[in-house]
Amino acid sequence: MTFEEAIKTFKHGQQVEGKVISKMPFGDFIEIVPNQQFNVLIEIIDMGGLIPEMYRNGNYSPIGSTVKGELIFCRKHDGSIYEIRLFRGTIQLPE
Repeated sequence: MTFEEAIKTFKHGQQVEGKVISKMPFGDFIEIVPNQQFNVLIEIIDMGGLIPEMYRNGNYSPIGSTVKGELIFCRKHDGSIYEIRLFRGTIQLPE
């Protein structure tokens, strides 16, 4: 799915769910549709259920875990970065 298709499909405030595919110090990138051609970011400060100890130990939302959140922001930046941000996301650790 392209970014242009995503902004036509997903609406502001919509609840989405995806799998963590990459981790950065500021948040997690997730996949919400197969073969997506854009980034979906949930920032650390927006992760519900994340306590300081989990963050310090890196013991939260491992790659492959499920993340749910509310779509809050879509943008095309510098012609090459397509981004959707989630707010009030929750993490679910794999069993």
